Amino acid sequence: MNVSLSIVVPVYGTEAYLPRCLDSLLTQSLKNIEVIAVDDCSPDGSVGIVEDYIRRDPRVRLIRHPENRGLFRARVTGAAAATGKYLAFLDSDDYFTPETVKKVTCFFDKVYDQVDLVTFNEERFRDD
Repeated sequence: MNVSLSIVVPVYGTEAYLPRCLDSLLTQSLKNIEVIAVDDCSPDGSVGIVEDYIRRDPRVRLIRHPENRGLFRARVTGAAAATGKYLAFLDSDDYFTPETVKKVTCFFDKVYDQVDLVTFNEERFRDD
């Protein structure tokens, strides 16, 4: 499968949010994506959650740091492993709406040689 978008998800201490994050990626309208979860020595059950998703969906991969290296290094590790035409980052306590990947990929396809980076709006939410 040609991967349009690689999405790097640094994972550390987000067990409560990680399923929603991964579900939001795997139910995108654009299916030719890969999800690269980078475990940065998470102290909770996050790795088990990612391993469960790996068993259910071949688009999910896990890379594990041998020691905690921080958010930036987790993103660098994931980016180095990416095979997609484009690259995105999503924190493991966040999620994308169902059309986000398609919209971003279509936008990049239109302006490929004119733009290096795309940022977009966020909607903040709280647990309560």
